Amino acid sequence: MILDEIVQRFADAEFLRADGFDEAVIGFEPNELKLVYDRNRMANILIVRDGMSEDDAWEYLEYNVFSAYVGENTPLYIETEYKIEDTPLQPAYLVLAYDRQESIVGSETHREKPTKKQLKRFLSDSGATTIQCFSINENNSNDYQLVRVQK
Repeated sequence: MILDEIVQRFADAEFLRADGFDEAVIGFEPNELKLVYDRNRMANILIVRDGMSEDDAWEYLEYNVFSAYVGENTPLYIETEYKIEDTPLQPAYLVLAYDRQESIVGSETHREKPTKKQLKRFLSDSGATTIQCFSINENNSNDYQLVRVQK
């Protein structure tokens, strides 16, 4: 599981977690050491695990999770292309864009490994100085720094 690998890799860090959504962790923000959750996967967990309707799942998440500020290490919740369905979580690639201060200025996801051309386009379009691409494979393990492209 991605969360276990992150916690092991950064044993001294204190990550804040969204209880019950460990399978929705898709990475971490390396500068502030915040966990990154996939909002769509979180909704899917509520639909499949708890039997909620899609509307009820989103309402619950918006009210109880996404709007909650629990301190400076509050996790990040991002949109991906992951589709809500009753199937196992699918492999994906997450691309994060950073500015000169190493703050995240953009993100995008891909079902297939992005090409160098796609990464360079995203770098240019986002106005970032650096991007990183993370792979989430079928085993839910994370190849942390798969690609790093700088201007």
